[in-house]
Amino acid sequence: MASTRIASTDLGQHTAAALRPEVLLDWYAATARDLPWRGGGVSAWGVLVSEVMLQQTPVARVLPVWQTWLTRWPEPADLGADTPAEAVRAWGKLGYPRRALRLHAAAQQIVARFDGEVPRGIEDLESLPGVGAYSAR
Repeated sequence: MASTRIASTDLGQHTAAALRPEVLLDWYAATARDLPWRGGGVSAWGVLVSEVMLQQTPVARVLPVWQTWLTRWPEPADLGADTPAEAVRAWGKLGYPRRALRLHAAAQQIVARFDGEVPRGIEDLESLPGVGAYSAR
């Protein structure tokens, strides 16, 4: 049987169900964008912040704000200790500022309920404000 190989530009012509895992992994390795929240050494908090910011917002707009947030609030306790108004101000022009308020509330709950560590379980993640089924997975 011949090996199934498709060019990165051809992936859109195929459904995910029809792809063998190794083909999809090859395509991802060749075409994935280099994003800081995908790299090693990024905390679960950094990934959670990116997930909430990326809800209905393009990567190009999220990237600089995400970097600023993680510098200013590297841990949930740091954001939770600041005011909700500061979270909204730092959210800038990402749109849907309620996400900033929910992320602030999530940070406070992470501190209160999970000793400052972002929970790993799906049910625990989904219990946080602003985190739904997609973001929890």
